[in-house]
Amino acid sequence: MKGAPVADSVAVLILIAVLVVAALFFFVLGRKMASGKLRPNSFVGIRVPSAFRSDGDWYSVQFACARYVVLLSFVLCDSALLFFVLGVIIADVPLAVPSVISAIQVAVAIVLLGRCAVKDEKRN
Repeated sequence: MKGAPVADSVAVLILIAVLVVAALFFFVLGRKMASGKLRPNSFVGIRVPSAFRSDGDWYSVQFACARYVVLLSFVLCDSALLFFVLGVIIADVPLAVPSVISAIQVAVAIVLLGRCAVKDEKRN
């Protein structure tokens, strides 16, 4: 990183690594949700009240929202790429720029995921 302090470089690289790991987690989670392999639990998955009525409802909610979880994983990968390009390659860009863009992308993906969960809950 030309002109950036070493601490900023390390922070950006750590942030990129965290985003990539989170993206991999959400991708695997979304694939498990879509394939019906995510058993009912209280830790991961879409946990709306209707999902806990029965096992069938659980799998229905997870399947309906799985594509948005995978979309979130792609958004996180895109954010990691954005931090790499703007924070490592073009080090003259303030870190606030990719931070704001990434926050907006993640917020939109989470809103879409929430709307899917609410829509599926109303359907059941």
